[in-house]
Amino acid sequence: LLSASLERGAAGLSADEIAKQVEALGATRYISADEETFNLGMHGLAPDAETLLGILAKIALQPDLKPEVILREKDRLQDRWGHIGDYGEALADLAYRRALTSGTSYERGGFSSVQEFRKVTRADVLAYYKKNFTPKNSVLMIVGRVDRKEIRERIVKLFGDWKGTEPK
Repeated sequence: LLSASLERGAAGLSADEIAKQVEALGATRYISADEETFNLGMHGLAPDAETLLGILAKIALQPDLKPEVILREKDRLQDRWGHIGDYGEALADLAYRRALTSGTSYERGGFSSVQEFRKVTRADVLAYYKKNFTPKNSVLMIVGRVDRKEIRERIVKLFGDWKGTEPK
């Protein structure tokens, strides 16, 4: 739910404004999540690295996470989950994952039912974000031809005040 809601507004920018800024540079953004990882990133040209890093910082550190956005994304995810039986590939993936993880700490997965997911509130999403989006729980990677000194200064400027402890 957080990954579906995160880039739907940040630092006062709407989802459309974020998309337009990234796409105007010919770049792309991505968010994905699973039981172990949460990935947030940008792909673009090296000359645009500082601009893309600024947008990434807004999404990661200043998400709006508005109640109506979380509710809309929650409804959308519940609807998709309600149609999972229509997709053989999704059912096969679920069965395979359950067989593979049986008897391990990953056996249960994220949620055992849509009824359990319905109980998730915006407060739960905010608590998860606050607990897990910390500098002690993150890796920032920049790959490409950038000036190391300049990009380091930009990283410190954007992320230097980021606080938080390692989640337990």
